[in-house]
Amino acid sequence: MAMAEDRAPRPIVMDTSFLVQLSEPGGMAAMERIEELLGGGRPRLRLLIPSCVVDELRSLSRRLPGAALAVEFVRGGRPGIEVEVVERRGRPDDAVLELALESRGVLATMDGGLLRRARRMGVPTLTLHGGMPALTGDPAWRGPPKDTRAIPP
Repeated sequence: MAMAEDRAPRPIVMDTSFLVQLSEPGGMAAMERIEELLGGGRPRLRLLIPSCVVDELRSLSRRLPGAALAVEFVRGGRPGIEVEVVERRGRPDDAVLELALESRGVLATMDGGLLRRARRMGVPTLTLHGGMPALTGDPAWRGPPKDTRAIPP
């Protein structure tokens, strides 16, 4: 029987705003704090990024240097962090929310409107305040699969 430490880490579904924020000064220090918070003290995280978020980052990278750095992070990750780009089309906000529901993951965003939508649906959220991760909801959330075809605005 596998020990709890061997279980797959809780996925963190990141949106464009969160990835850009991680590319800012202090972003990698914030990532280390997130590893401590959600990685159970181990540097082991699983990040899920919808492909439409990567497309949005590429589009923004022409005028926003942080977006270009975020694309590089998604491509290369870092040791102890598994980054998976999941095929999704449509509006990035809807895609990250759907993916968080489907994966029973934590939604990471800096977008206040998206935070409110996720919280109304019971999805745990992660944001940064002064470079420190702030988690709301139950990170051990294993709610029933949701019908993601009708996500409220």
